[in-house]
Amino acid sequence: MARLDRAMTTGCLILLVALIVVFGTVLGVLWYWSWHTDKINAEHRQQALLAFDDQLRRTKNETIRALGDAGPADPDALTAVIHQHTGAPVISYDASRDVFRARVAKRAEYKTRTLFGIGQDMIVRCLEYTYAPAKGHDWASAMSVLKTTPAARPSRSATAPTQPANVSLPWKGRS
Repeated sequence: MARLDRAMTTGCLILLVALIVVFGTVLGVLWYWSWHTDKINAEHRQQALLAFDDQLRRTKNETIRALGDAGPADPDALTAVIHQHTGAPVISYDASRDVFRARVAKRAEYKTRTLFGIGQDMIVRCLEYTYAPAKGHDWASAMSVLKTTPAARPSRSATAPTQPANVSLPWKGRS
């Protein structure tokens, strides 16, 4: 009987050690897989941020060029140019400072990896572009990233797609 007990004890210990090694290996592989996917996702997010920032800079520069090409036009025409290039649903004009402000929410999507496949995530930014005439036909511009608020999200407009939506001009009120 003692011999059987020793064999059972040895067998149970071997089985226990084998289970610990197998589960430890599985947990190690899962941990490495999770760490690796997090690293890949961080790289994808960084690449998406760089591409997103580049797109925002190009939008700002194209709008400045278009405003320079428009020349000394009335604020309504300049507002339409800003809307055409930024896609901002809300554009305001401060006549006392001769400054246009366009607020728009932009987003960039990128792919993520999970333990169970491929997913998608997004970067959302609420931006405020500020345009003011500079010397000659040049325009000065600034771009600010605001906290995401309901006021920054795109609004729905019943106006035609060629017209600026929700444009507020001080001498005409909100349209």
